[in-house]
Amino acid sequence: MKLVDAEVQLRLAMEHTGDERVVRSCINSFISTARSVTMVMERESNDNKSLVDWYKSKTAGFKTSADASMWEYFAENRTYTIHKGVIAPARITAQITDFKKNGIPQVISPDATMTFIRFANPPAGNPNDSGGIYRLCTAYLQLLSGLVAEWVAQRSALKLQSDKPHP
Repeated sequence: MKLVDAEVQLRLAMEHTGDERVVRSCINSFISTARSVTMVMERESNDNKSLVDWYKSKTAGFKTSADASMWEYFAENRTYTIHKGVIAPARITAQITDFKKNGIPQVISPDATMTFIRFANPPAGNPNDSGGIYRLCTAYLQLLSGLVAEWVAQRSALKLQSDKPHP
């Protein structure tokens, strides 16, 4: 459920890009809700020592994984948004000087602009990261979705093992 709630918050932010208040509120809610997915899995693992061991081993591996900065970034931002303040994404507006559709130049208004919304403090690890909120939140959601799928499979496998009759 928490994962679905996080998906909804991200979708709402994307659908209301023009409303800075909605984007800010939805992104803060997304960060809080998405990060709580792991906390729920940890709590729900407590009934099975093998699942707890698997979960702890899996999450310990995050610190050395290629996605370590992403896991750390969202954990730190959840702490910030819950306990300290509000994350306010930065809006950057740029003039569009050239636009092509399927490689074909398109006529555009001389005052055409685009707005890019980014985290003011993108994750460490990639100095060239643009910090785009939608890209980073989507990437984090994909990591969480993968973890949840693995956790559910592991929980099911352990339940099947425990349901087997013992000689």
